[in-house]
Amino acid sequence: MRRRGQALDWEIKPLPFKIYPAIEPLRLPTDLPALAVDTFDALAPGPPPAPAPPLDLHRLAALLFFSAGVTRVKTYPGGTQVHFRAAASTGALYQTEAYVVAGDVAGLDPGVYHFNPGDFSLRRLRAGDFRGAVALAAADHAVAEQPASIVLSAIVRTLARRVNTPGLGSGLPPTARAAIASAADRYFCISNGETVSTSPMLSKP
Repeated sequence: MRRRGQALDWEIKPLPFKIYPAIEPLRLPTDLPALAVDTFDALAPGPPPAPAPPLDLHRLAALLFFSAGVTRVKTYPGGTQVHFRAAASTGALYQTEAYVVAGDVAGLDPGVYHFNPGDFSLRRLRAGDFRGAVALAAADHAVAEQPASIVLSAIVRTLARRVNTPGLGSGLPPTARAAIASAADRYFCISNGETVSTSPMLSKP
């Protein structure tokens, strides 16, 4: 089998965190509630859990930290730092971005927020209750009744580095661009699954 080497071009490495410099951050609480059960117990079949308490800013902060937060920082020779997050990512590139669409969260005004794991804060991009818009996009009316939803997206340029195409396939034939898009979509789905898979740890009181 013929194999080709693949390496990341560190000269064009994107910023580790998406930033909105013109928006004031809302610092999230760091005194997070302890996890009641371990991962495998949370995923194991069993009787339905007791109703969860109302969602407040502390529980939302815990959900964000244990799914997309920075758990440790490692500095390599030469000064390069990697901010490892709670959920694994393709090549530790962490292209997944988390947004909170809040409507009924104690201690948090309704709005659309971007979560920045770097300074563990939220930044409000839109004011108002947009849960109905998320429900419409998801084709699930029940979403509008939830206190909040976490919406995941990806930075395509970061994904392009993983599939070794920092130019996003410009100048390539259509078949090559389609293959690149397919690989990027696959990595995005894998990373999203890893991020979401941590949420059952908070689903049982």
